[in-house]
Amino acid sequence: MQANTKQYANALYVVTKDASANEVDAIVTRFLALLKAENAQHLSGSVLREYRTLLIKRNELPEVTIKTPTVLSSQIITMILEQLNIGVQNVVKQDVDERIIGGVVIKRNNQLFDLSLKRRLVRLADVLR
Repeated sequence: MQANTKQYANALYVVTKDASANEVDAIVTRFLALLKAENAQHLSGSVLREYRTLLIKRNELPEVTIKTPTVLSSQIITMILEQLNIGVQNVVKQDVDERIIGGVVIKRNNQLFDLSLKRRLVRLADVLR
């Protein structure tokens, strides 16, 4: 019986959990060769996506989404992440959202940093009531 995508991804996670970055590269290469040997190379993309999902869920590969009204340079993104004590080794995805008047909204896994102008205006309105 052939393993499914989640089983392969879990096995890959267990094997790489305590490995160094160089070891992980070698393990993944061997793992892909194993899939090929088992005539399951068609699953490689799905297995790697599931593996990445496991890493993110366990905060071992934190994913950061930055929403701004315009595109930011990598230098500005790095400065923002440093100010919030978010490591620059995270997977960073930038979304341009024209509904944001100004500022930035940052999501790191299940954490939300709303530094938008709209949020500041809502806070000010609450104070003035």
